[in-house]
Amino acid sequence: MKFDMHRFWRHENFRDVFFEPTTVSFDDDGRNAILHGKWLTQGSGRWFYTPVLTARIKITPEQYNSWKAYTPRGILKP
Repeated sequence: MKFDMHRFWRHENFRDVFFEPTTVSFDDDGRNAILHGKWLTQGSGRWFYTPVLTARIKITPEQYNSWKAYTPRGILKP
C-alpha cells in the first residue's frame, strides 16, 4: 500500500501542512483509503504538530496520485 511506504505525506496543492498516517485501511467497498494520523505544519526551518492530535481523512481514487511522499525541512519544534 502506498501510504505504508513513507512516514509523511502531502497533497500536491498543500503548501504548509502535511500528514503522518498511523493506520491505513480501506472503506467497506475497498475504493477509498482511510488514513488516521496527525496533521503537521511546515514553517521556515521548523515543523511541528498541530494542536489536533489525531485526524481521519478519506482519500478517493481520484485524489490518490495527488498525495506525494514528503520530507520535512528543518527540525521538529515540540
